This record gives sequence, C-alpha cells and structure tokens, in this order.
Amino acid sequence: MKPARCRVLLSTPIRSPLGAITAAGVQGKRGWSGWKTPRVLGSYALVLVTKGSGAYEDVRGCRRELTAGDLVWVFPEVGHSYGPREGGAWNEVFVVFTGPVFDLLRSSGVIDPARPVWRAAPVDRWRRAL
Repeated sequence: MKPARCRVLLSTPIRSPLGAITAAGVQGKRGWSGWKTPRVLGSYALVLVTKGSGAYEDVRGCRRELTAGDLVWVFPEVGHSYGPREGGAWNEVFVVFTGPVFDLLRSSGVIDPARPVWRAAPVDRWRRAL
C-alpha cells in the first residue's frame, strides 16, 4: 500500500465523563489489498468514505463492498480491515472515540458489530457533520 495522505483534525483528545474523542482526521488512501492480520483498534471509530470505493472485512465474517457515502463503525475488540482495492483510491473522514456513552449505545442495540456498515447520504452533509 502506498502511504496515506492524512490531515489531522484533532491533535489533543476531547474528554468528558461520558467519553472521549481521541483522534479525527481526513485522509486519502491508495492501493489497499487487505492486511494479513486484521487490526484490533481498541477504541470505537467511525469512517466515512467520501470519494472512491473499496472493501470492509472483519473477523466476524462480514465482507462488504464500500462506495462514497458508506459509514463504517469500528468496534474496540473486532479485528477488521478496510480500504480501497489494489489499484484504487478513496478519501475518508474518521473519528476515534471511547467511553461509557458509546458502550451504552452498543448495549442498547443502537450500534451493533453485526451491522458495521451504514449508508450515510448525502455524503457532503455527513462529511461536514463529522
């Protein structure tokens, strides 16, 4: 994989008793063909594909093709990989976070590792929101 172009949007974590946003940024990726070992992030994350296409896969057996407007939920303990296909490219906005409010959303079924990919259109509205 060629190096990603990344613009960091959050350099210092924002913390509260309900949780923390630990990282955020915008990046472009090229030439992904999957990791040999799935990555376990240890935090929640949202990744919005804003341009291009690629794929998502995780150790739970989910495999999805992704296009602009797809939103990937990453869960702390779920091994996963995602990115543009080899020879392809995409742009993304990402936010990494942790905390009890996100655990509550998960335990109540609002977010679920069995449904890691959502459709978020129109893309520009969601990109601005994130």
